[in-house]
Amino acid sequence: LLLKKIKKCLGMRTTNVSMENMVLVGFLSCMGTLCIGAAAFSYFEGWTFFHAYYYCFITLTTIGFGDFVALQKNEALQKKPPYVAFSFMYILVGLTVIGAFLNLVVLRFLTMNSEDERRGGRDGGTLTR
Repeated sequence: LLLKKIKKCLGMRTTNVSMENMVLVGFLSCMGTLCIGAAAFSYFEGWTFFHAYYYCFITLTTIGFGDFVALQKNEALQKKPPYVAFSFMYILVGLTVIGAFLNLVVLRFLTMNSEDERRGGRDGGTLTR
């Protein structure tokens, strides 16, 4: 619904939202989420942007190696409640964004696979042994 309104406001001829549009918006949302988190954790933890980006990716994809852990320096849990709240909210929202995007990509591949199977069935089984 939101993408349709955005396309209409931009004056595009077709306002239909394709799967490619949704995947692109999802990908950009993921990249934005990761970059915002990387900038924040880079600032608060004193990490390089690359290390902070790595931390965000590993955390939000639930891989969780444990080699980078936020809130471990200078008693941050006790002395920086706003940073603790930000970290909690970032991880909660980030997991949602990344999970939704991965779900969208999986659904896209499943629909592509079912479309290929339907086309294969209509061709009369063109595959031969």
